[in-house]
Amino acid sequence: MFKASCTNHYRTGLIEIIEALEFGSTNTVHAPMMQALALIKRYKAGSTGVTSRPCRVPR
Repeated sequence: MFKASCTNHYRTGLIEIIEALEFGSTNTVHAPMMQALALIKRYKAGSTGVTSRPCRVPR
């Protein structure tokens, strides 16, 4: 378990890494992960974790 004080630091770092990398796949098995990464990139600016409009979260 991460301490609450470290959680934001690691979350910020992970989002920066996701932003820096380019992901791609034509395999339909990976489609939910690709959609999730696109969703993270789209909403990275929000710090509350709540989106302003409904969105479909991949399963």
